[in-house]
Amino acid sequence: MSNLKSATCGLLLLLVSASPIGPAAYAQTGESGRLVVTITGMEEDKGSVRIALFDSEKSFTREALDAAVLPVSERRSEWILEHLPFGNYAVAVFHDENDNGKLDRNFLGIPREPYGFSNDARGIFGPPHWTDARFQHDTPEKRIEVRVR
Repeated sequence: MSNLKSATCGLLLLLVSASPIGPAAYAQTGESGRLVVTITGMEEDKGSVRIALFDSEKSFTREALDAAVLPVSERRSEWILEHLPFGNYAVAVFHDENDNGKLDRNFLGIPREPYGFSNDARGIFGPPHWTDARFQHDTPEKRIEVRVR
């Protein structure tokens, strides 16, 4: 279980303390479009959603390209990224139900708050593999849904 706890702690630290480079620093070469991420699965409108965007296997769950803290309304949240260069990305999310800035876990390190990844990817003892969470952004507007559970 220590792998799960370690991986969960790593994801927690990333989503809470990520210092994203933000849209201004996105590479401005080639084509780009809008990415709309809808987060669903929240049981209540309390707390906030913490979300991070990754652009490579190397950075996945370690160094976010961009991150945000979002409000929950009608058990949903939405994150819109404008002018995101076409490419491969993955998203990690958790519902910070008590808004304490961390992913609460039980004594084994298993998350007690809902979390999710793009493509509904799930890991066995920690986050999923990049290849399972990766999606291609290659249209003027790409919409994805991430369901937390």
